[in-house]
Amino acid sequence: MTHFRWAEKAGIDVFICSWWGINSFEDKVFRKMLNIAEDHDLKVKLTIYYETLGLAENVGKVCRELAYIVKEYGGSRAFLKLNNTPVVFIYAVESRDVSFWEAVLKGLWREDIKVILIADTTKKAYAKIFHGIHIYNPLPLLLADKSGDTLRTTYKRMADIAKKYNCIFVATVMPGYDDRIIRKPGLFLEREGGRIYNMTWEIAIESGAEWIVVTSWNEWHEGTEIEPSVEYGFQYLNMTARWVEEFKKS
Repeated sequence: MTHFRWAEKAGIDVFICSWWGINSFEDKVFRKMLNIAEDHDLKVKLTIYYETLGLAENVGKVCRELAYIVKEYGGSRAFLKLNNTPVVFIYAVESRDVSFWEAVLKGLWREDIKVILIADTTKKAYAKIFHGIHIYNPLPLLLADKSGDTLRTTYKRMADIAKKYNCIFVATVMPGYDDRIIRKPGLFLEREGGRIYNMTWEIAIESGAEWIVVTSWNEWHEGTEIEPSVEYGFQYLNMTARWVEEFKKS
């Protein structure tokens, strides 16, 4: 409950939860979180981040798992919906070619599974078939250019693509990055006292994105967390609250 309350106070509307398959640990945790949100009639909604790199073995399996998500959770009043249709985020769709996902979408259509899928991609070919596009991790763009100009250009291009194909453009913000504890040599993007977070928020709002996602709430092992910590206290939640207010006014 504490995390929900923190998020709610900061103006965060949704938790997107990493999901690794039917009856996985993450599936069981998601069910508990959804039940808590329902029982307490919380404002913060929940949805699933479908982990393609671990799950997308074949078209049939992906169809079954997405159908499971919609049937098991989509009816909950605590599950994220757009126009009464459940919304699910899909990670790393470019790991499979467009024809793979076309087959998945056709399979869901045949089973009368209605779901809005937001794909992790910057490419037009995928935007043509998905309902929305976003980037989970803009780190490569920020490492290449800490001024933010490359990120700004990328978001403008994604916004133009989304407009052309009538899909949702979702911009991503992040405070920094550090995965050196789990990968060697790993990657590191200094937070610079909050400059990176502020800059990515500015660029995201400027892009005209319909939604903004934060990478991340608690991906501690990659050093992108914004939830309260010994190291940063409530700094990043407080910053989030200010930026969310600015975004919702825009």
